[in-house]
Amino acid sequence: MTLSTPPTTHSAPSADLFDLISHPQVLRAAWKTVRRNKGAPGGDGQSITDFGADLSREIPVLVEELHAGRYRPRPLRSVRIPKKSGGQRELRIPAVRDRVVQSAAARLLERRLASWMSPASFAYRPKLSRAHAAGQITTWRLFGFDWIAESDIADFFGTLPHPVLRAAMREAIGDAPRLEALIELWLTSFATGPSGMRGIAQGSPISPLLANLALTPVDRAIHSRRVKLVRYADDFVLLTRNEAAARSSLEKMAALLAERGMILNAEKTRLSRFGFGLSFLGYTFLDHGVWPEKP
Repeated sequence: MTLSTPPTTHSAPSADLFDLISHPQVLRAAWKTVRRNKGAPGGDGQSITDFGADLSREIPVLVEELHAGRYRPRPLRSVRIPKKSGGQRELRIPAVRDRVVQSAAARLLERRLASWMSPASFAYRPKLSRAHAAGQITTWRLFGFDWIAESDIADFFGTLPHPVLRAAMREAIGDAPRLEALIELWLTSFATGPSGMRGIAQGSPISPLLANLALTPVDRAIHSRRVKLVRYADDFVLLTRNEAAARSSLEKMAALLAERGMILNAEKTRLSRFGFGLSFLGYTFLDHGVWPEKP
């Protein structure tokens, strides 16, 4: 399976996406998703219960603000949760109203960009899962790709450069100024660091899609006849037929990321063969099989 480079525009126009996102029925459907996912209030303190109690007013207000150009994201709320590997992960939670609009955008963009996204990417995508990623790794192993370069991107959600994301977005959706302006509002609210040009909020409904958007050009540049990529969010493995190719592929991945202002996580970067074992996405891979790891 080779990743081909798609055209920069699609037969279906992308300019209508903003009108679809801001349609009352679409926002109501997105509200149901937000309600089903539960979750805490954002920075404005409004709970899901409070938003739902005033739904007949909240949705029309969102529609009017979006169409009038007055919509602005409310403050995020930061929460730290423990990571399985140790340390803490920062979640930044948008306001309920912002989660509604972001959920509408994420759902519609997922459908529109399904064929544009990389088939090597398995996270945050409909009908794909860790199990599918594990199955793809096993398939490449059966085809003789038994050397593995494994890593992830250092602080990916906190440091993703916005210019990289904008470039990928324009390639994917073509000319859609109102949609770009909407996403730009969210990027501004997500920004971290002194430059204000980096980071997406882990905890936002739109961030997983933006993450896949930003990394799809990297996927295409690394995946080839000699190097097979399997990526889950910013975690990935590169599979090759020999050690030299594994080292070379890892160097190429590091260079591709560096060109885009990202770096590999040195602590999680390693080369190995299947015979020495691979632990990835909650699975253990060995020469003679693959097994889910115990919780």
